[in-house]
Amino acid sequence: MNKPKLCGGIPKNSYLAQPIQSALMPKKNIIYFIFFLLIGLMLWSVSRFYTWGPHTVSGTEGFVADNTEQCNSCHHELSGFTEGHHDIGCTACHLGDASAKDKQQAHAGIIPIPGNLSDASRTCSTSGCHTGIDYRVQHSIMNTMSGVIAINRLVFGENHHGTFIADSLTQSPADNHNRDLCASCHLGAEKKELGPIQQESRGGGCLACHLNYTKAKSSEHFAKKIDANKQVSKFHPTISLQVSNDHCFGCHSRSGRISTSYEGWHETRLEKEAMPDTGSYRLLDDERVFRYVAEDIHHAKGLACIDCHGSLEVMGDGQTHAFQQEAELSQCVDCHFAQANHRTKPYDSLQYDTKTIIRLRQLDTQNKRFVQGIRGQDLTNVYIENNHAYLVGKINQQKYSLSPPAQTCQAPVHADVTCNACHTQWAPQCIDCHTSYDPKAPGFDLLAQKDISGRWNEDLGPFLADFPSLGVRESNGKREIITFVPGMIITLDQSGYTKLPDDVTHQRLFAPIVAHTISATGRDCKTCHANPNALGYGRGEFQKNPDNPKSPWTFISEYENWAHDSLPQDAWIGFLDLPKKRAVTHDDTRPFTVIEQQRILEVGRCLQCHSDHSKAMRLALDDFVKAKELRTPACLGTQSE
Repeated sequence: MNKPKLCGGIPKNSYLAQPIQSALMPKKNIIYFIFFLLIGLMLWSVSRFYTWGPHTVSGTEGFVADNTEQCNSCHHELSGFTEGHHDIGCTACHLGDASAKDKQQAHAGIIPIPGNLSDASRTCSTSGCHTGIDYRVQHSIMNTMSGVIAINRLVFGENHHGTFIADSLTQSPADNHNRDLCASCHLGAEKKELGPIQQESRGGGCLACHLNYTKAKSSEHFAKKIDANKQVSKFHPTISLQVSNDHCFGCHSRSGRISTSYEGWHETRLEKEAMPDTGSYRLLDDERVFRYVAEDIHHAKGLACIDCHGSLEVMGDGQTHAFQQEAELSQCVDCHFAQANHRTKPYDSLQYDTKTIIRLRQLDTQNKRFVQGIRGQDLTNVYIENNHAYLVGKINQQKYSLSPPAQTCQAPVHADVTCNACHTQWAPQCIDCHTSYDPKAPGFDLLAQKDISGRWNEDLGPFLADFPSLGVRESNGKREIITFVPGMIITLDQSGYTKLPDDVTHQRLFAPIVAHTISATGRDCKTCHANPNALGYGRGEFQKNPDNPKSPWTFISEYENWAHDSLPQDAWIGFLDLPKKRAVTHDDTRPFTVIEQQRILEVGRCLQCHSDHSKAMRLALDDFVKAKELRTPACLGTQSE
């Protein structure tokens, strides 16, 4: 039977809500009814107090619990909730017994830190909340680490084909190496301590990105940890869409150093005691010392990581990808395109999830057509308005006017040259690594979270910040010029683990990288066409015969040759040569062929006399064959002559 609705405290179907004919109702019955009504109202008020508690709600930031929960008898003053989370109650996320008034009984089965992938199916991803998100995140590259595992197995000479997942790492030499040094940097790692996300935070599932503490709340949290007698906290950390760069920093300041590079910082080999006391150096919480080189133009403008990297990319699209580039959706041309009216949709035509995010971010949708990424994803913060493209920062809410690519970028001769190839200012590089296993040293299994015997040691060479090398990716019938860095110039000694005395290998593998150090102006032509490091030869200089300027160039390396393959220590390939064995970490990538090297150097020789924007080089951009036909006898000729 449905409960009667209240109207001013009186049930609408009560006869007291109707015109009363006192002559027809005995006075004694009226007195009894009023008495019991007052008792009922008093009991209802008491019940309301213990169920909901005295509210301190302000807008949508306060706490409005499910009116069947008893949690609020203790936690009634909580604040910090955003729209969507402020009225769902405690047990939707934390479980426990919502009907119990006793603390011990109420907290039975509670999940103090919900959102870890081990319990996301019972918390964040339950029906009616973020249904299915646990499956997506479980299969995302951020959780599987498939590419990291595959490349590591390649280096160790193990099976590296297929897809992998960090939680299933074995105890093979390669997987043990990952468990020792890398396995904490995946979303499946458990967050076990309350508190804000910091530089050394790892994992945490949903909370790794969506947990936010204000500075005041963070201070209160740490004060509570110190003072065990502190009363029940009056705040709840915010769970929201405000995914700041600090959330990414913990994992992405390692390995490729994307987060630090984006902010302009390059890692050094300095100890903290030797760090110069200037603003050009920075000490991280883990005591690594960085120096400032140059920040990415997007960081300088105030853009956050999530302004480019959306939910389908970060949290996964439901598919299991072998490598990061397969999961990447964001492309430079999603924002920087020549036509202001292509690949757009009105708000009403967007997917439900996309519209929900736009609504939660309170973005005005009037007179806007939202841009669809070149890989098919709907963008929530890039749109066309009045025939012009704009981006709205997801964190700072700033509106940015988007510019199309420069004319040079659109030249036919550069059709297969990616934006990163020209606009990357520098990339972090290491040109020597000696990795070995010490079975007697104390170690720690990052996956099992326990102390073990045995540890992998890495003796590293110099850290360099320089233009990346250029090479080719050929995939799905498409050829692209992309950026590379020394992924593994390595001496790998597995003998301590395998007990095989001669188990030592030497490899020179370059890896594709998107360094996130973009410059608005891009590289000049010589830094690609006349730079030996750009072609993969390593640092050094080209020399010509002073007695015969038309003679082919020779290359003088800055570094000595590595004894194991007779190439300069920092090189990828030999001068006008090809590698004698595998030289890349990814099967669909390669260095330039000899013919490609000759063509690049041919332009480089032209640039010895002609400036980047000269008439001759502008013609070369449009039609290099015709430009060659117009050469005079004074021209230097080709590299192969």
